[in-house]
Amino acid sequence: MIRFLPVLGLTLLASPVPAQQTQPSPSAATASSGATDAPADKKICRREPVLGSIMPKRTCHTKSEWASIDAANNAAASDALSRRNGRTGTGSGS
Repeated sequence: MIRFLPVLGLTLLASPVPAQQTQPSPSAATASSGATDAPADKKICRREPVLGSIMPKRTCHTKSEWASIDAANNAAASDALSRRNGRTGTGSGS
């Protein structure tokens, strides 16, 4: 065990260190590109639970895509609740 400590230390020192990624400030990015991205085009990431796992999954979409996903989920939830309560939503009034 003691023989491996110097080898382990040298291995850790020889391994490459990941470079930090620096992001330009928003004012510098718009000044250099000349065009501004619409807020709807910006990617928004969410962590979603995965059935059978304790590790959440990261999912990224644009703001408009998330709005349509949320609307579809809300419609499905209200449909499931209305079916649970015995209403079919056909407008028959019974």
